[in-house]
Formats: sequence, structure tokens, C-alpha cells
Amino acid sequence: MKISTQNISAIALTAVLGLMAPANALAQARPAPDYASMQIRDEDLGGGVHMLFVAGGNMAALVTDQGVVLVDSEYPQVSNQIKAKLASLSDKPLRYLISTHFHWDHVGGNANIATAGVPILISPATLRYVSDTYKSAQKRPGQYTFDPGPLNNVMVTAPKKITMGKETVEILPIKPAHTDGDLIVRFVKADVIVVGDTIVKGFYPLIDITHGGTIDALIVFCDDLYKLSTPKTKIVTGHGPLVDREYVKDFKGMLVTTRDRITARIKAGETLEQVVAAKPLADLDAKWEGTTEPFKQADFVKQVYTDLSRAKKP
Repeated sequence: MKISTQNISAIALTAVLGLMAPANALAQARPAPDYASMQIRDEDLGGGVHMLFVAGGNMAALVTDQGVVLVDSEYPQVSNQIKAKLASLSDKPLRYLISTHFHWDHVGGNANIATAGVPILISPATLRYVSDTYKSAQKRPGQYTFDPGPLNNVMVTAPKKITMGKETVEILPIKPAHTDGDLIVRFVKADVIVVGDTIVKGFYPLIDITHGGTIDALIVFCDDLYKLSTPKTKIVTGHGPLVDREYVKDFKGMLVTTRDRITARIKAGETLEQVVAAKPLADLDAKWEGTTEPFKQADFVKQVYTDLSRAKKP
């Protein structure tokens, strides 16, 4: 069974949507993927940095003569493929695993990948969310099945630097954006930034308002990311292909337009149902909605409306 890029995106998004809204119909009636047949795709970004794709969120790996740094760990069902890929890239051990945020398609493999005490650099909020979901009777079947407590978790509450070979790795906490526990990772010499799900390409972004994400903070983050980047910076999205900072500028423009249009409708007294029915982003769909992903304009509008309505409360 071959899994296309489109199907991979749908698998990842279905898992995240199911976590954010378990009753969401988008998370239902999808066949179980054949994880065993999936192969990792590898885009060499230069300077020892590789962008890796499998079934869920994008990963990045830094390969040096001192060892490997991996950003995110994907689903546990593809951990063997990840280990095999890393072994093909380097005979050196994994030295660090960095978790950008808590969604299962980015942290699901942590317990499998970070063996033998490998440090996991993680924000306190992300660790708390993984732990709470692990303990919760409401967790989705097959997800958050490991207790993160015994792992070698290293809390990142302020910018942190790691030197590996000739590369400097910066782990940067950001203000609430996709969630309130997001980290981004900058490979300074290679001029690569890994941003988790704060930036995606191919569909409207998921803003996890249940776990601290907000559209206003995501807009601010876009400004910060643009300033941190150069015209040559390669930006590894959480889902979709590599982008540059001009895409980030366009992404911010879409967010601002969305926020302003929905804010105006809220002020006019329109209900959520009325705003969704009006399709306020119809002119943006061709560029931003995507054709194969399950997350559509209506879902994005619902998130933003809920976020902005909540922000209005004293």
C-alpha cells in the first residue's frame, strides 16, 4: 500500500483534529494507515541539516561528527523507520531530541526515539499536556500511551544554545501561538529554522485555542519569525513543504485579514453559525484552503471566532 503526500497530510491532520475536538466528524471514517510500508523522505538542506517527512508532522535532523540532533519524533508507529533513517545518515548516536509542541504527530515517538537517557528538550507546558493526556480517560485510543515522566526531560523556559560540531543550535521558546508551549529551533550556520505547527503550507493553520493558541499571538510570531530570518533562510514548516520568509509575510497577511473580517462580524452581532455560513474567506480559499486536507475554511473560521469571542470577555 503506497501512501501519497496528500494522504500523509490527512493522516496527521485527522489525529490533531481528533485531539482538539474528539467528536469532530473529520476524525471519523478514515481507514487505518499502513504505517509499516511508509518510507521516510529526506530533503538535504545543507550544513548537515535534513528535513524529514513520514506520516505526521515534519521533522528535522542535524548530523555532525559529534552526534545527531532530532527535532520532533512523529508517530510511534514509524519509530523504526526514523531510527533506520538516522542510522543511514550517521553512525553517531542521537544526542538530543527537541519537541516543538505536544501534538501526537510530533511527540508520539518520544519514548521510542529518546532511549538510553537521551535528553528531550521540551517546554513545561508541552510536558504537562502530554502527561495530562496520558493520564486522562479521554485520551484517544493509541495516542499518548507512554508516561513522559520517566524520560530525560530537560525544561526549556528561556533561549538555550547547544554546540554540535560546527553548528550552533538555538532552542527558542515563543509566546503562545499554535499552543502556549511552542518551541522553535534555529540552526544558525545552516540558516534553517524549524517552526513546528506555527507555520504550515497547503491549508489554513490549526490554532489550538484549547491549549493556549491565539490568532493575535500567531500574527505577532510571524513578525518575529520574519525578523529572525534572512532572505536565504530555509523554514521547516510543521506540515507541507519548505518555505521562506516571504511566505511567512503572506501567511501573516492571511491571518490579519481573517482576524479583521471575523472581528467585524462579531462586533455586528453575528453568531458563529452565521459567520460560518457567510464563508468570509471564500476569496482566500484558492490559495490557502488546500484541496486534499480535511481542515477547511469552516473549521478555521470556527477556531478564530471562538478565540476572538473569548478574548472579548472581561
